[in-house]
Amino acid sequence: MGRPSLSICALLAVRDEGPRLRFLLPRLARLGVEVAILDNGSRDETSDLIAQHRGAPVVASKRVPFNGHLDLAELLKAKYALAEGLRHDWLVHYDADEWLEHADPAKSLRDAIAEAEAGGHVAINFEEFVFLPQPGEDWTDCDPLANARRYYFFAPSPNRLQRAWRRNRVRPDPAGAGHRLGVPEACLAPVSHILRHFMVLSQEHAYTKYLYRMHHPAAVARGWHGNRLEFTRANLTLPVSSPWLRQTDGGPMDRSRPCPLHFWQWPNTRGT
Repeated sequence: MGRPSLSICALLAVRDEGPRLRFLLPRLARLGVEVAILDNGSRDETSDLIAQHRGAPVVASKRVPFNGHLDLAELLKAKYALAEGLRHDWLVHYDADEWLEHADPAKSLRDAIAEAEAGGHVAINFEEFVFLPQPGEDWTDCDPLANARRYYFFAPSPNRLQRAWRRNRVRPDPAGAGHRLGVPEACLAPVSHILRHFMVLSQEHAYTKYLYRMHHPAAVARGWHGNRLEFTRANLTLPVSSPWLRQTDGGPMDRSRPCPLHFWQWPNTRGT
């Protein structure tokens, strides 16, 4: 299926993501996916982990300053500039709190890309499954991929996470905010694959990650980050239960009830 030598590089921009990178970088290395990474002024172990994994899987890295707010447009610009020096067959927008995989649990991201390559498709869409800790649970020092069971299928619109593309056939549109590539839907692979999103590691992490995050005013003016601008401790409280929540048993993900809202927008599901 596809060429055995098919080369793949994940493009990451990170800030203080040591707890995630500890597990993510070795997993990508085992999968044969290389990494180009931007360190946005991290203060934790991130830079040490990048150095430890240089060559396998980190093949390119750059440190960019943090100016007090999340500047997604500048980070995307820096990502694409870093990608200009790469010669991989496929590139993948990746975040440290994600795991991208084939829709078939027996296969991998590499299989999904090889299938798209064999079919002559130039981009792949992913569907988002957000995993949440139980109130009181803490994934900081463990691998979320091995421990997370509770999730919801976040699907506010179709084909919204076009995250992998053929390097010499697609030039991503920065207006897509790292989600949509700007390619015709006919160019997408026919199967949408899986993006597991480990958005928060604990209740305390939800507060520290989101309550004081500042976004660049220009990004807000463009309509980016729209559902992440009104966080409070109350709406960031992890839900005890919800009709949207499912439990994985290791089989195919449950798409039977797509959810158009993130958990902080759900009513009447908060812990006490």
